[in-house]
Amino acid sequence: MLLLLIGVIIKISRACAVDIANCPYEETVNLSNYASQENGSIFYQNIEITKAWQGYYDYEQYFNGVNVNVAMHLRGCVCKFKKCVKLCCQRSELINGNGQCITNIGANSSHSSDFIMITQTNGEFKKVDIFNHFIWQMGRPCNRVAQFHSTAQSNWSLLENGTLKIRRTEQSMYYTTRDYCLSQVYDDHGNEYTYEPFSCVILNPSWDVFIKKYGKQNRIINETMFVLIKSIFTRFLAMLISIIFFIPTVLIYLSFKELHGNLGGKLLISYLISLTMSYSVICYINFTTGAISAPACLILGYAGYFFVRAAFFWLSILSFDIWRNVKENLQTGIKSHNKLYWLYSLLVWGVALLCTMLTALAEWSKIDSCWKPGIGTKHCWLDVSKWSASIYFYIPNMIIFLFNVIIFFNIISKINHLNRNLTAFCTKRLVQAVMLHT
Repeated sequence: MLLLLIGVIIKISRACAVDIANCPYEETVNLSNYASQENGSIFYQNIEITKAWQGYYDYEQYFNGVNVNVAMHLRGCVCKFKKCVKLCCQRSELINGNGQCITNIGANSSHSSDFIMITQTNGEFKKVDIFNHFIWQMGRPCNRVAQFHSTAQSNWSLLENGTLKIRRTEQSMYYTTRDYCLSQVYDDHGNEYTYEPFSCVILNPSWDVFIKKYGKQNRIINETMFVLIKSIFTRFLAMLISIIFFIPTVLIYLSFKELHGNLGGKLLISYLISLTMSYSVICYINFTTGAISAPACLILGYAGYFFVRAAFFWLSILSFDIWRNVKENLQTGIKSHNKLYWLYSLLVWGVALLCTMLTALAEWSKIDSCWKPGIGTKHCWLDVSKWSASIYFYIPNMIIFLFNVIIFFNIISKINHLNRNLTAFCTKRLVQAVMLHT
């Protein structure tokens, strides 16, 4: 377990060290097939990328921050020097109905246009040549993508910095080149090919227009993403079922003094309440059908984190209290139980609050984004696609788990020791009784 913990820490350090400092992944391009100059610089679409803005990566990042391990390759932070957009296919190709790149037979005709309307910072619209105004990356956010169609309730616009803005009645959403791509589509009304945005079908209220239009067409959904969504849905459904059983369990314990009148009962109730609250927040975040506002997203994220931390700490207190009783064979009264329970409560809620505050400070600080938890940015929960989730979630849980395992084996050792002593005592008394009557 200790070696695993050390390995995770090393992996975190390596994952952050390989990235280009102050350059998000979506602002980089693959430079593997580009020649290097004598000074180490590489030119990409007439933009010079110096060695300071180059770095080796062992992963590729896709929609919603999903990392896929690949062979180590060189990338450059080109979008720092000129804003980027991403094309789904090569310049002379477009996406067909099956989500595949095919040759655009009208690419060189008068019906094809390289111009696209963008929204400037002052709110005014401007028609620009996509290949002159932007640096263009190439790739798709997932294997199968679907076109985003503008409706009365939801429409899109491309901002001057290359970000795709989805305007909806409830809330506007912003997607970087990591999460969308552009492809030419034939416009029947204008009798020309125009660039339209494509992205992945996901269970997200901001993209429900995708689900309504393509939800029954399995060919549109990326097979890997479908498996991921199914796995996530199953996990949260299991949480929801657990909540249904946790609530009556807590109520039963609270109803009978025989159950909550002792310290063990109080500790179990506290643990179940923390677990129920954490599961409820996480399920609400993932099953809600409406858009969550930014303030509500922050509150839910940190509340969920607080109760998750509290649940793990209560579990450790339960283990410790059992060990304490076995070790010292304590028989304390009700007053002592109450005093000890309030001491445990102060410890658990205080440490959980401290962890939550430190996590919030890390998110709002000026440290590198790879070390931030990501609560309230693109997710209401921790951004588990980043290795920083290990710092704030997995490593603390691993330490608590290791503590509970040590306590467990120590309790078994104490019980075996007591059994041996009891057996020896009973055997001695039996021998004495036999000798007395012979």
